[in-house]
Amino acid sequence: MLLVSLSTGAQPQPPEQHDDLPIQPLSVYETNLKRYYTTKWQADRKEFETVHKKKWWYYLPNVGWAFGLPTVTLGTSTLAQIDRDKTVMKAKLDGIDAKAHYEYNEALLELRTRYRLLTREREHDRLERQLTDPVENSIMQIHTDAFTDQKITPLEHLQKKREHSRFKLQRHERRNELYHHWLELEQLARYQMPQETLQADEVNPEVKP
Repeated sequence: MLLVSLSTGAQPQPPEQHDDLPIQPLSVYETNLKRYYTTKWQADRKEFETVHKKKWWYYLPNVGWAFGLPTVTLGTSTLAQIDRDKTVMKAKLDGIDAKAHYEYNEALLELRTRYRLLTREREHDRLERQLTDPVENSIMQIHTDAFTDQKITPLEHLQKKREHSRFKLQRHERRNELYHHWLELEQLARYQMPQETLQADEVNPEVKP
């Protein structure tokens, strides 16, 4: 049997206009990134403590007999082992903490760098469209009017249409590139990360004929 309990967050939808990319404030992305790494860090600590922490019966005192009476002895070796285990446990947990903090700060640096690059690319794209698109469209309209008035040949008109189509294709490719960079940024920040949950009986689901 396969049982799934799902709670899925809203998925980012591609905007119709790439100049209107829904880029969130940097603080929003940083908050999501920190939440992700905090959850991962806590899970790593809990897993390590669960696997490596010894149960109380590992440190039970020795039971023996002396003068016909039972004796209980807590040897120095047992005390030393308790102290050693605590020291090792603390050292390894400190290592997990240090690694988690390093990975988080490394991801945070990459997030901030990509955010700055994306916002600059978006502003450059806006400026480029404001300056070049009206001129390019006006030139195309002049050629169209000239062709209508039979001032240029059909071949000249087709050549200009082909040139204009290439211009629009380049613009479209540029906007797609911005969109891909935006998706990569949101993925890095774990923004709107799904919160799906799995159950144990999903590991080996029954195969029905």
